Amino acid sequence: MAEVQARDSAGSVGTLSVQLQVQDINDHSPEFSATSYSGQIQENTISGVSVLALTATDKDGPQWDVLEYGIVYEDKMGDVAQEYFRMVSQTISGQTVGVLETRKPIDRELFSSLEFDVYVRDKGGRIGITSVDLEILDVLDSPPIFDPDFFNMAVPFDAPVGYKVGRIRAVDPDICEWNN
Repeated sequence: MAEVQARDSAGSVGTLSVQLQVQDINDHSPEFSATSYSGQIQENTISGVSVLALTATDKDGPQWDVLEYGIVYEDKMGDVAQEYFRMVSQTISGQTVGVLETRKPIDRELFSSLEFDVYVRDKGGRIGITSVDLEILDVLDSPPIFDPDFFNMAVPFDAPVGYKVGRIRAVDPDICEWNN
């Protein structure tokens, strides 16, 4: 509240009380609480599983701090990340957070890790960016493969017991500790 006075040449004073209301403008971009996020997920995890929760804040007033989260498509492996993951907004303990969740199962034999950027956008269109690094954990899901897939060996008819016929090779695309 402010008071304005006007005085004329005769010394009469007029007073007016003025209530000032400062309106917030969207002059701050939202900021993530971390400069980067990292996590792990097992390959073949079904759709709809939460992987990471990302938090951001906006210093602007409540009319601007409605936040929307998403994956940056054009950067790093964003196109691949959008195929396997999506960002959804959830309210946790009264705060809207961006939750990275699975869209479809990912195969560790195709990707050992994914690094991509995630954005947060306020209602006025200002954005903040952070990076996400996900390690894809292997599970025993691939059978061994013979290399080559056809072997032709000859054994003499008079070969003694224990005669070494040849060597067959198989490889397992899984990299986990069970692969031996």
